[in-house]
Amino acid sequence: MNPHWERLNQIFHAALALPAGERASYLDSACADDPDLRIEVLELITAHERAAQFIESPALVSARTWFEPDTRPPLAGSRLGAYRVEREIGRGGMGAVYLAQRADGHYEQQVAIKLIKRGMDTDLVLERFRAERQILASLDL
Repeated sequence: MNPHWERLNQIFHAALALPAGERASYLDSACADDPDLRIEVLELITAHERAAQFIESPALVSARTWFEPDTRPPLAGSRLGAYRVEREIGRGGMGAVYLAQRADGHYEQQVAIKLIKRGMDTDLVLERFRAERQILASLDL
């Protein structure tokens, strides 16, 4: 193994074993002769912490969110922008879909409006939602 990588690996694992509040002084000492090495170790620590949050946090958020009831009041009869909500036409883990009618008098149009449940607004879910929106917008019924 490359001596640089061996040292980087050793310092990285030693820093991880320390409480977060003690890492800076340890890195100052361990990397005193190589400031670039200190930056590399900090980047690895940051990536490691983000990876742990990615694995643990979304699952907990998803599990809680999927099983929590949707507490929004019924939307039938209300207006959302230029549309009057007629009725709910579907509900799933991400949220609810409503049939709506254009109500501003400019032209007639029926649409489906999907509202994402609170707590489901993670980057991954929103990206899926945007992809779904694009696919549906390209349909010509």
